[in-house]
Amino acid sequence: MYYILIGFFLLLFLIIIYKKIQSQIINILFLSLFSLVIYGTPYFVSTYARFPDTISIISNILELPYIFLNNPNAYASNFPASYIFFKIINITTNLDLFYFARIIFSPLCLISIIILWYIFVSKLINPQVGLISSMLIIPTQIIEISITPNSFSILLILILLICCVKPIEFMRKKEATTKYEVLFIFTFGVLILSHPINAGILLLMLFIFYISNHLFKIERFIISLQNLILYSILWISWLIYLTLTGKSIVKLLYNMISTNSQELNVGIQYSLGNTGFIYLFIDQLSAFKYILYGFFTLIILVYLISSLCYNKKISEFQLPLSFLILSGFLICITFLNLIRGGSDIQNILSRTLNFAMYSLSTFIAFFIPSVIDSKTKVTKFVEILFVLLLSFTLLTYPVYSFARDAYINYPTSEEKGRSFSNEYTLGERNSIIEMSKSKSFYSFMYGKIPYEGIMNDHKKIMNDNKIYSNNWYNIGVRT
Repeated sequence: MYYILIGFFLLLFLIIIYKKIQSQIINILFLSLFSLVIYGTPYFVSTYARFPDTISIISNILELPYIFLNNPNAYASNFPASYIFFKIINITTNLDLFYFARIIFSPLCLISIIILWYIFVSKLINPQVGLISSMLIIPTQIIEISITPNSFSILLILILLICCVKPIEFMRKKEATTKYEVLFIFTFGVLILSHPINAGILLLMLFIFYISNHLFKIERFIISLQNLILYSILWISWLIYLTLTGKSIVKLLYNMISTNSQELNVGIQYSLGNTGFIYLFIDQLSAFKYILYGFFTLIILVYLISSLCYNKKISEFQLPLSFLILSGFLICITFLNLIRGGSDIQNILSRTLNFAMYSLSTFIAFFIPSVIDSKTKVTKFVEILFVLLLSFTLLTYPVYSFARDAYINYPTSEEKGRSFSNEYTLGERNSIIEMSKSKSFYSFMYGKIPYEGIMNDHKKIMNDNKIYSNNWYNIGVRT
């Protein structure tokens, strides 16, 4: 039934594209429903908490005043914006944060990411390209959406990108422009206080768009050099301040690309399409879709060159070229991290590679309408390849998504074990030993412990005086 639904939405998409339906309301409704189906199905069949970070982040939110006062070097103290936002929601609504993360924030965030990118591209180019770009993005995303600073900051990035596109008449008034700049600076400040890496990614994107604006004479972005310098100073100043106050961000960034033998092995595994925690074939199937996107990009480049040979002006293609250049920069950063074997490979991939694919998908999407309108044999072949590419990546996406979710979700048995521990062993932490299989898999996924480490921890519990055990959580008395 799940695959039938995906096929149904794919058919609807092709009808919208071929019938040239330009209604933004229809496109947004379609993308919202499809995103909810393809992302939400594996999400909602999971239990308790979708991503391992959820538990620790919610714990930090609940204890936020204490962390601010007693742990100034904690991530929540250095980058507090998202924590404060979620804390305000918790106080004003009195909602259980696990319920809020699972039922409200995460599904809305998954849909909003796709819709906000659609709005950005539609505003910049047109609704048809926006729809095609968003559809191409859906199967390429590395989904790590939960009540996290990363999820919160991605939404801020997309909102700021939309604000960068030259709007309509009201922006010509100086007063409106000033208000816009103040609002942009404030929102960018919130982004800096939410996530340092994503703030850096946005700066890179803004610099690329600024250069394209002037080099290609696009004049579609409201980005000035003075403001870019101001945003950069704000970002760098905060990082320097944190470094001077004890939390060395420079050291942290260095560790992300530093090489040691264990981390280099992890980087090699990722490069070969083996994340190390699901079946190798499924990992390689996921990696194969990126190869297909790269291959199709080469075909589009050949189409672009042939179009230029037929006396088409380069100015017609300058806007998509800026997205190709941006994608190239972000892919280079991704490969640098893979080659260097940094200690935070998974996190870097989920940031830079996602935005690289957003940009690459937009470059491809720009040319699809003209390919469909053209009636030559060559463009007909490219059109068929596009439909096959989208069909393959969408229909194989659940294979990877379900396989990965089996390792990055905390199941109900985990929740029951934690509840038992909190109820009966709260005052005996020094005399008991606890083993969470979910936490062990999480550490294994990031290359922090080998698979044998999971089994050794499990055997250690079994050798001690066991007082609680289920499939995912074990508690024993230290001997």
